[in-house]
Amino acid sequence: MSMRKFIGVLFTSTAVITSAIMINQPSRAQSMTFRCQPDNSANSIPTTYAVTPDGTKPVIKWKSDYFEQSAYTPMRRCNEVTERFNNFYSQGMLQDLTPGWVNKQPVVCATLSCTEDTLLFTLRPDQDPDQVLQELFANRQGASTPTFQCSTCSPSYNLQDYLDKTPVETPGSSTNSVPSEPLPSKPTGNTTTGNGNGTW
Repeated sequence: MSMRKFIGVLFTSTAVITSAIMINQPSRAQSMTFRCQPDNSANSIPTTYAVTPDGTKPVIKWKSDYFEQSAYTPMRRCNEVTERFNNFYSQGMLQDLTPGWVNKQPVVCATLSCTEDTLLFTLRPDQDPDQVLQELFANRQGASTPTFQCSTCSPSYNLQDYLDKTPVETPGSSTNSVPSEPLPSKPTGNTTTGNGNGTW
């Protein structure tokens, strides 16, 4: 076999293998999405749902009216935080949720570090972000304990582990879209109040 034919065969084989690998890898953006929708309770609580291959699973139920006087209703918080879940997930940044502090406010962040760029939602000033996540994750039967990346770091909580242990739930019939107005750069209104059962 001549060198030219050998290189041609090698190139074709490499292209076929690469194409097969790309086809067999599921798209991150298609494997899971998040949506804000009222739950199926009598109160129709705005809920951030994860739409997974196993079914639709509740992540956070937005019930607190703590910041309603600032126009941050539960539905607005649900819509805005759900959009952040989708944005971070599409960038591959939503494997872990981490408690922390941003601008001296307790927050929950995507990824292992808390900054304004990774902020998911802000908590009340009197809340401990680590305790909030512990309560949220402990609500799932058999949920794993938080992992620590180093002795001085905050714990992180694996979102996929959380969802694996969360039962499927049928949302209410009314679908709500994300509001058209731009998201605030410092979403201090996305304050939550936890009661240990996934309702905030």
